[in-house]
Amino acid sequence: MIPNMVYLHGAICESLRLYPPVTLQHKVPIKPVVLLSGHRIHPGNKVLIPLYVVGGMKSIWGEDSLEVKPERWIPERGGIRPEPSYKFLLFNAGPRSCLGWEVALR
Repeated sequence: MIPNMVYLHGAICESLRLYPPVTLQHKVPIKPVVLLSGHRIHPGNKVLIPLYVVGGMKSIWGEDSLEVKPERWIPERGGIRPEPSYKFLLFNAGPRSCLGWEVALR
């Protein structure tokens, strides 16, 4: 029954996007990294990611980024729109994604 509650899923994801329970993530590279912006990050330096700010960025979520729109998570054909983990960082991203993120949403 829960997988069929598409609008509820969208509302929960939208709430978590705008008001994340964890406001900061930090990363520490183990080897030198060059970001797309050209900034160099050296091993041992912390990079802080403010999830509260990322959740409201117009460049990521569009001009209506500060509006609560559960429809943002529902594609035209119905179902649930899977957002890339690097866009919706609440449960981390890539190989370090939270194993229990689906359970947390339930």
